[in-house]
Amino acid sequence: MQDLTFAAADLYTPVLSGEEEVSQTNKYNYFLPSTNFKLNITDELVGRVALSKTMTRPPLGSLSPRTTIGATRPGNLSANSGNPDLRPFVADNLDVTLEWYYSESGYLTAGYFKKDVENFLVSTVENRSFPIADSQDLFEGDPVFEVSLVDNAEEATVDGIELGAQYTFDSLPGFWSGFGVTANATMVDSNAELDVGDTTQTFALVGLGDTYNFIAFYDKGPYQARVAWNRRDRFLQTARGFGGEPTYVAEYDQVDVRFSYNINDDMQVFLEGINVTDEKTRKEGRYSNQILLLEETGPRYTLGLTASF
Repeated sequence: MQDLTFAAADLYTPVLSGEEEVSQTNKYNYFLPSTNFKLNITDELVGRVALSKTMTRPPLGSLSPRTTIGATRPGNLSANSGNPDLRPFVADNLDVTLEWYYSESGYLTAGYFKKDVENFLVSTVENRSFPIADSQDLFEGDPVFEVSLVDNAEEATVDGIELGAQYTFDSLPGFWSGFGVTANATMVDSNAELDVGDTTQTFALVGLGDTYNFIAFYDKGPYQARVAWNRRDRFLQTARGFGGEPTYVAEYDQVDVRFSYNINDDMQVFLEGINVTDEKTRKEGRYSNQILLLEETGPRYTLGLTASF
């Protein structure tokens, strides 16, 4: 347990005043229903609807009842604390999809999703007084610290569409047998995006960005090969980073390849390449010309052998 003692007339020093177990409980009850509907419109066309309520607990580090003393000079007293009273994230979810299986290995899909999420964590500050072990009546009352912690204070809506497709060339004769392509895209939107022109905004959802993937593959006999192109649009990584400013990750493209050969039913040798086009990761501030980081990891190659027993 930490108390405060005087190091000087204008400075406090945290001291260990003894061992004491610190514990706090928090109880909550949520009803989390979930239901799914499937409709076979035709032999090839399928519709699905899913409704659910889900819950995700806060990170354990944010729940800790421990308080850590920071600055200890009067007029600049600060501390950091966890918040055991945090409630979990709760979301009402809707998913609607339409799937067309036009061949044994080909399909087209389209989906819409919506999530209404409550209890997002937001950094906040509250005033707390701490006792002084040897006050000597030098000051009136216990010192008041500005304690930084997180609290449930925001809600947001996220919605978007998902598209997917796959086509194989097995119906074509000769050379094209075994070749195919697959692609998917996710476009997402939210009412909690960061307005870069508003420097007073303190809450925004991180990680929101459209993604696109396209894969060309070959799979026939003992041979498999795939070339994948992946793209992610610019997204917010941190709403309040260094100096309270946001950090964005710029749009990013990456090409990965993999080739494998089945030696027999139990062994496979493969060669894999990640980021073979040597793309770079770029992080930006509030505006795209404010470069915070340019990271080059280079391509990575792996040669391996897998076996099952």
